Amino acid sequence: MNPLDPFGRMKARQEKEYASLRDSLKGAGITSPAQAEALIASAQQKGNWSVAIGIMVATLLALLFPEAGFLFITLGAFFVFWVIKMIRSGQKYTRRYIDEELKG
Repeated sequence: MNPLDPFGRMKARQEKEYASLRDSLKGAGITSPAQAEALIASAQQKGNWSVAIGIMVATLLALLFPEAGFLFITLGAFFVFWVIKMIRSGQKYTRRYIDEELKG
């Protein structure tokens, strides 16, 4: 039993997320490890651009509206952390797909 997830809810949610991604990758015709690695690289690049644009927009809005600057910086930080989390979990699930479905 995991003390951080005593009822197994997180594990069940992660399994559901992986199953959804696996079905999407199969539906998209990702049939080789090279295709999956290219997908990971593409997602990483798009994530990097999203983070850069999010930081620029939050900073610009904070400069244009200094009275609400803290709000824009906070929302920008939440956006950046969310994008990073989504990209990392997508990479983790895609690597799992490579290991279990394509190599296995």
